[in-house]
Amino acid sequence: MTTEKTIAIEKKAHELDELFCSEASIDQIEHFFQSNQADLHSIFLKIICRNYLTFPDIIAGLDKQYVREICRFFSNRYRTAEYSSFMLALGPIIMSRRISAERRAMFWNAMTSLRWPWTGLPDRVFAQDVFIDNDDARRCFSYHAEQGPKHDFIRHTALDARGFIPADEVRRAIDNDYVSVFEMSRQLRGKEISVTMLVFLLRHHAVMCFLHLLAHFPKKVYKCRSPEEWLFTVCRCCPPKTAIPIIRSIEEDKPGIVANARDPWGNNLLWNTLSNMCGSYIQEELLSLGCDPDAENQWGLSYRIVQENEL
Repeated sequence: MTTEKTIAIEKKAHELDELFCSEASIDQIEHFFQSNQADLHSIFLKIICRNYLTFPDIIAGLDKQYVREICRFFSNRYRTAEYSSFMLALGPIIMSRRISAERRAMFWNAMTSLRWPWTGLPDRVFAQDVFIDNDDARRCFSYHAEQGPKHDFIRHTALDARGFIPADEVRRAIDNDYVSVFEMSRQLRGKEISVTMLVFLLRHHAVMCFLHLLAHFPKKVYKCRSPEEWLFTVCRCCPPKTAIPIIRSIEEDKPGIVANARDPWGNNLLWNTLSNMCGSYIQEELLSLGCDPDAENQWGLSYRIVQENEL
């Protein structure tokens, strides 16, 4: 950015700060946004009163296009060291019932896109419910949150296969998803079905091996994780070619479970595919099995609302 451009941006940022501090009307703020549309993100970076961008009265009153610009600003800054301040600014908006669900859904989308820029975990403050859909905050929750249903749910829907190291022959069978070779080797070696074994199968896309164990040893598979936990696991973490056959198998065994499953925050399986980069095909399957796109979670948000208000 040239010196002249930088000076012009700083001048505009000062103008916006004055509008905020003088309690200017929504019409005046919108006029400023409209006049400076091309430079809004640069201006937002320079203002002192950045917290005004998330004031509930301003978010509720602004035209939706400018609310989206504010959300895009927060979303696009994920590479900076401002993760903590941005997350803390976005959380109260998502929680506020004074603001329409459509607008809060935009801020939810911004929040989920933020990334912790360092190694390790974010601060303990992010081990709270409102941040649970942000992947880095979710890891923070699993580390810092007290033992209980929510903590257990996160642990029981992750794909952590530490502790299972298959022999070379078993590993080749898993890599090629050869059920007969896998099962023969497992039984000859006396390997009991364990959660680490099952997760290892999912991580390596050995869906036929997983389905074999599910069909022939369902009590052992469901002792490792409940049917609902397996559904949430595959919806959050697995590609469609792995997830869909398992979803169908569990639904066939337990009709209605796909439509009725809820996580501790009131989210259904559709919502839990939003963190899956390959979730669209899984979503189609869940919809066909009766999963409700309008089912609301504890914040009054639904799968459909956040999908329709992407940034």
